[in-house]
Amino acid sequence: MSSFTGPEIAACIDEDFLLVSHAAFSARLREKTQEMSAGLRRICGYEHWIDGTYLITRVSEREGSDDDEGDDGANESGSREHDAGEDLIIAVNLNGRNDIGEVVRGESRLFELVDGAADDGRRVRTRFVLHEDGTIEANEEGDEASEGVREPEEAAMENEEDGSEHDAGDSEEGNEENEEEAGDSDDEEENEGEEEDAPSEDEEEGDAPPGARRRRGSLMSHLRQLLSPFGPIYEVYQRYRRRCIIAEAYEATSHHFEVDIDTVQSAVEVETFTGGPCDVDSVALCIVVGYDNERAYAKYEFDLHAGMREAYKVHSAMKKCELQAGSVVKTIDEGRQRIGVITKFDEETQLWRITTSDGVLSRKISEMEVVQKARTTKLLVFFGDARWSRAQLLGEIARGHWGLAKSDPIDVANPHDSYRRVVDSGSLVFAPLSEMTEEFMRNALGEMNRIRSSGQLERAISPAPAMPNQPRER
Repeated sequence: MSSFTGPEIAACIDEDFLLVSHAAFSARLREKTQEMSAGLRRICGYEHWIDGTYLITRVSEREGSDDDEGDDGANESGSREHDAGEDLIIAVNLNGRNDIGEVVRGESRLFELVDGAADDGRRVRTRFVLHEDGTIEANEEGDEASEGVREPEEAAMENEEDGSEHDAGDSEEGNEENEEEAGDSDDEEENEGEEEDAPSEDEEEGDAPPGARRRRGSLMSHLRQLLSPFGPIYEVYQRYRRRCIIAEAYEATSHHFEVDIDTVQSAVEVETFTGGPCDVDSVALCIVVGYDNERAYAKYEFDLHAGMREAYKVHSAMKKCELQAGSVVKTIDEGRQRIGVITKFDEETQLWRITTSDGVLSRKISEMEVVQKARTTKLLVFFGDARWSRAQLLGEIARGHWGLAKSDPIDVANPHDSYRRVVDSGSLVFAPLSEMTEEFMRNALGEMNRIRSSGQLERAISPAPAMPNQPRER
């Protein structure tokens, strides 16, 4: 595939490079999503690629399977030769910010009912009442109580297994007919898994009104459908779960440093992102902005608690300084303007360390202009990520979908503007026109020969000078 992209572009598929969707590719995807429902758009994944600005965070060799041991590609020592095309490329979308601050009244109790398990692991039976004002009351009881009430999980599982779809307002008559159909054949009940979940005679004689158990099960099933990616309140549920994960990390960090939680929240500002289509319910990566290294940020894969502890330490080290780590500043030297991110202050020399795309500078406060002043340490939390094999990604680049550029510290310090900044800077490079280029991309990529001949490609991939006394990467 590198023969279609050129070796220079193939070499850009590396950590800390940006993978940015072409404007024509994004426009094509927007057209395709216009006729889709919100749920279908989420399922197809196109929204992850529109104006995508992916920071490549890891390139690793894909682990071979057991079947590889007998392949002809094994060398004399018996180990399989590495195929670079199978390398795993992992990246997160800097343009995927997801605001979790919006709260719907009563959502917490509703989602707790849907998630449905007691903290101590007991089986819980729940009676709940949906009031006219939309609020929900619930009374949780242990195994020994409420014989006539079934667990929400059981009711939901029953509806999933028998494939039936009910609205919350199904009539008692319709529900009772379904009960009779479920009891027509013992064999059918065993095959469909309904015999165990069907209400017993003892349950029918319980306190619950006739048909109430079925209606509760239907309601829970309906709620779960509403919370699925096809449902209208999926995003509300997603925000709620992400808030819970962030709140837990704040609490754990406050216990670790033996400070109150307000102190941690005033020191660390969390920004959440949907990093990509893979595992969107889990934290894939955390980035501490303003960390003292050649990138001006530190990465923590899968470990939100470790990332938040590091962010708190970065803030504590500079909390008495005029500027916080992560502040964006501008310097002008011999007529050349540089924009960088502050990472450290040396009290002895009174110099600020600034990480730029050209390397690390040391400047006095009078020798720079503050562009964006940070009051807290910023922690970027990415839920989910994007993954390609190297061969797959090279194929998409060859078709013209993606361009590449070396990332700048400001792209991470100010991720909201990263897409527009990279596109406007002219630093993106694309694969040349070839037989792989898709027809709708050809006009958009017509001027790439001019870009490649201008030396822009070489400038885009040239490495920044190494930082002196570089601290050990975390």
